[in-house]
Amino acid sequence: MLRKDSVCAVCTKNRGLVHQSVLSPGQQFKQFFAKLFDTTDWPPRWHCGNWTDFHSWLYICSDLVIWASYFAIPVLLFSIILKRKKNIPFLRIFWLSSRLPYCAA
Repeated sequence: MLRKDSVCAVCTKNRGLVHQSVLSPGQQFKQFFAKLFDTTDWPPRWHCGNWTDFHSWLYICSDLVIWASYFAIPVLLFSIILKRKKNIPFLRIFWLSSRLPYCAA
């Protein structure tokens, strides 16, 4: 359980950002793209709250399983296409379905 007093210092730091309503749209645009790939405001999950090692590794392993299945499904569809190329009714749909996860990611 996450206690209210267990928030880490990284989560509560004010990084000197001005509230978005004070900035003009052009300044908001510049600030957004200036910090687009900045990860300083995103601490690891187990630094905030009461995460156990098991809880952290459970999330990491589940994300890896989801990633592996995301890439395994198109590979399996591709192997089915190669094995039964002439017996598949709607071959183009299979090709599109096997490419969709890679293009959508």
